[in-house]
Amino acid sequence: MCSRISNYHSVLCVIGGIIIQCTYGYFYTIGNMAPYILDYFQYHNKSIYDNSIMWLTSVALGMEALAMPIGGALYRKLGIRAVVIISSLIHSGGITLSYYTLKLGFIPLLITYGVMQGFGFGFGYSATIAASIAWFQNNRGLIVGLIVGGFGAGPIIFTSIQTTYINPNNIKIDDKTKRFVDADLLNRVPSVFLLIGGVLLVIQITGLYLMRDKQKKAIVLLTNHDFKDPDKSHEFPPVIKSLGCEASSVNLRPLELLKQKEFYFLWIIIFCAGIPLTSLATLFKLFGKTHINDDRFLAIMGVVAAVFNSVGRAFWGAISDRISFKVPLCIIFLCWSLLLTSFPHLPLIFGPQIKVGFGIWLCGLYLLISGVLVYAPTATETLFGPINMAVNYGLVFNAFVFGGLFVSLLSILIPQFHEWDNLFYLCAAMCILALLIVPWIHDRKMPKYFSLFRFYRQSHS
Repeated sequence: MCSRISNYHSVLCVIGGIIIQCTYGYFYTIGNMAPYILDYFQYHNKSIYDNSIMWLTSVALGMEALAMPIGGALYRKLGIRAVVIISSLIHSGGITLSYYTLKLGFIPLLITYGVMQGFGFGFGYSATIAASIAWFQNNRGLIVGLIVGGFGAGPIIFTSIQTTYINPNNIKIDDKTKRFVDADLLNRVPSVFLLIGGVLLVIQITGLYLMRDKQKKAIVLLTNHDFKDPDKSHEFPPVIKSLGCEASSVNLRPLELLKQKEFYFLWIIIFCAGIPLTSLATLFKLFGKTHINDDRFLAIMGVVAAVFNSVGRAFWGAISDRISFKVPLCIIFLCWSLLLTSFPHLPLIFGPQIKVGFGIWLCGLYLLISGVLVYAPTATETLFGPINMAVNYGLVFNAFVFGGLFVSLLSILIPQFHEWDNLFYLCAAMCILALLIVPWIHDRKMPKYFSLFRFYRQSHS
């Protein structure tokens, strides 16, 4: 009976985690909202550079990285529900308040839509992952993929709500200025934040009800059941041992983490990934509308890309349970660099069929993004252990922040990066740099038949 109840709670916790992460995934709709926000400012004589909109993404990521270790530490003391309550109030509250700050200017909007939104979902991000994988110790990669898949699914819901509410008649942009100029459309932009804020809060209350912590007593019972020999309680699952991987019971504290070279390798890799992630998440629709005058199509492609982002996370998570993170990351960065290099040349490649090319490339790019966002926490847990994973991942994740801030500053300070070609070439170069660093990481769970990917000196103890 206890086992059945435990299984019931474990499934509900994962479902709750997916639901909560789905609301956090509203973050990915910044790219869909960017043209509306920029054109609203332009209409009300508050012009800003188009690339300045990347600050919304960069600041949100920055606050996420700041909040993540705080939320992780509080989770270990007060449990998952306390963390989710605080997270939800800040997150949905910031988006709701954007109704007022949008009318005041870009900086006030940056505070609510960037600072508050980012801190809100960052506060609960790693805690919901940690609370969910605690119930499924032998399928961590898959569970991480499912949970963060919820994050990727967020835009599927909220992009449709935004576009249907703001531009229900698919009004075209002005052919000369490439901006929306319809007054009714632009006047609906502020009120969409009230609608979204209310929807988010209702969904978050549902997820909160489903999530619960795994009690220590239950963990002991599970361990005794799965590993009947107490001397082997730190063994890896059979699938890991059958592939010839190295066993490890590493569990590093945050201060110990900073002494590991793998931490800095991983940090640089995530920094590099943060540059294309920030650029694509914010600017895909702005880039698309320079060649495609169809707002509804671009919104639909944002939804389809979000599906690839969401499903891709479960896909990459399942792969990590078989071969860990190192080999897939190499493949991801190689493919990412090729797609980014060719992305600005789609009009030349596809000509009149630009919509087809844009859709294929965007979905491919988001499928690869999903892999990076799965393997960042998976690599953190593999390299540094599961016990302090929530806090440790917060330290690793701040690399995304610096990557986003870096590309945001470049886009303002260097005029050449106002051009799409140069921006996407920079993103591709960062992927190549990451590709060169990944093989130097010591992935203990990687099957030994992938020896080609081992650039470090193997130690024997």
